Amino acid sequence: MIRELALKTRQRAIKRIRRKSPEELATSWCQEDLLYSGKGKAIFMILPTRGCSWALSESGGCTMCSYLSDSLLEDIKAEKLNKIFKDLISQYRIKEKTAIKIFISGSFLNPEEFPRESREFILEYLNEIDNIEEIIIESRPEYINKKILIECCNHIPNKILEVSIGLETADDYTRKYKINKGFTKEDFEKAIKAIKSLKRNFDIKSKAYILIKPILTSEREAIQDAINSAVYAEKIGVDRISFCPSTIHKGTVMEELWKRGSYKPPWIWSLIEIINN
Repeated sequence: MIRELALKTRQRAIKRIRRKSPEELATSWCQEDLLYSGKGKAIFMILPTRGCSWALSESGGCTMCSYLSDSLLEDIKAEKLNKIFKDLISQYRIKEKTAIKIFISGSFLNPEEFPRESREFILEYLNEIDNIEEIIIESRPEYINKKILIECCNHIPNKILEVSIGLETADDYTRKYKINKGFTKEDFEKAIKAIKSLKRNFDIKSKAYILIKPILTSEREAIQDAINSAVYAEKIGVDRISFCPSTIHKGTVMEELWKRGSYKPPWIWSLIEIINN
């Protein structure tokens, strides 16, 4: 039922999308951040792509996500993508230790979403900038394997590669029936195992995004689920955890329930309790 609702909601949302050029969708900004080596800077880069394959599939995508609205919905040539990246990164004079966080509204490691030529170009380009210490990418677990990770790490031998995965929750039922994420805990563990297997030879890290309060979840359940999920992620060897409090995104199942009074985002006090625990 949730998958059917997600698909219908997604189809309506796609029809309302105002198509934008790659240059309009691309953006970046810089702010202070906490790196593995301590306090530093982070440059956030949004690169235009066709969008998340899961969201574009008959699944309807995740119930809380509207990032497809900021996608091209069509392929982009590697040459175009490389130029956009160079234009963005050239805006910054990187004089202190910095992390580069690359967001593509999908999976960086899926060649159908992000051209392999661009992946190689960007990593090699960033490897030549001395003060860049970390490069953070995102991917669904099904695209993560030793072969592709080794390829990435070989392009950036002097940097940390952090692979971020939207685990969302350690509970398979919640992930399947409330979030419609499309993968299991076993899939996630395989990806983490692949990352851990390369630590001896490469400076590679993992990060798990944990969603605070999916739909059809009470405040108390949301608190406990987030805590349980963080404990689980740490137990299996995830290097960094990022809590993501739910926000209402236009064109999502979460928005539909919120408009009907059937969903409310998490309270600030819930977030404090999660962090304290």
